[in-house]
Amino acid sequence: SRPSCRQPCGRTLSDASTVVILLDVNPWTWHKLDEGRSSSATGDGTTLSLQECVEQVVAFVKALLMLNGANSVLLYGFSGDRCDVLYDSREPDQSEVRTVVISALLRTQKERSSEVSRGAPASSREGHLSSSALDSALTIALCRIQRLKREKICSNPRVLCIQASQDSPRQYVPTMNAIFAAQRAMVPIDVCVLGTAESSLLQQASFLSGGVYQNIAYPGGLLQYLISVFAIDLYTRPNLHMPQPGGVDFRASCFCHQKAVDVGFVCSVCLSIFCSRMAECSTCGAKFNPTDEPKKLNEAALLKEIHAAK
Repeated sequence: SRPSCRQPCGRTLSDASTVVILLDVNPWTWHKLDEGRSSSATGDGTTLSLQECVEQVVAFVKALLMLNGANSVLLYGFSGDRCDVLYDSREPDQSEVRTVVISALLRTQKERSSEVSRGAPASSREGHLSSSALDSALTIALCRIQRLKREKICSNPRVLCIQASQDSPRQYVPTMNAIFAAQRAMVPIDVCVLGTAESSLLQQASFLSGGVYQNIAYPGGLLQYLISVFAIDLYTRPNLHMPQPGGVDFRASCFCHQKAVDVGFVCSVCLSIFCSRMAECSTCGAKFNPTDEPKKLNEAALLKEIHAAK
């Protein structure tokens, strides 16, 4: 059953919140979105640039801090292989949110560009850069929340993930581990997906942790969704009709073709998932015995085993 925010275990009956925002700032993804933006240029709100997204997120951060003087906000920007702090309301001399976020974002983007220029050729890093380090971002957010809990300066923590990139099948196992950790720690994961494509991983994250999942088909109105849906604190949510997911895709994606599979083959060493039988795991290099074919039972044999079990 779906976890409910009505159970205040580990939460205080207060509207003060500790919100950790994970913002997808992958330059590769936003470059692709800008290309589609320039080609369409309809101005109907279906497109959004990274600069516009950051401006609206900054406005949302200011709104959260004004809603309650006890609120605290941490803003992380995650990309292909990094997750950096863009803003922390608890740090001193950070009154101007926009200046701090923009300067931190420009600094991290410059560092990423220099690392990419010194790295592998573009043909070999395209697949790596096209996805974002969602698993690392969720893990860092949960670790930070746990540390704040131990310092007794954390109230009603929750995570808000704003994602624009596609899901990466190679992140399935570590991301699910982070989701289960959030579920056990009673930390809801709210999800805001930009664009029409659904994210099966984040659908499961919001469902299992008791958060809110919202797919924004018109990203130009991001701020409106953020304020009307994600600014609501955990203590107030049970009294409102929050958005409910239309359906959650619990299928895993295979590591070989990045397609959702109903039945697949799992590596016993690293838990990688494949849609067809393989002689060697492409992730960890473990070799499988080709003679160990899975047993196939006909209907008569299956009924015999069922009766024997009874």
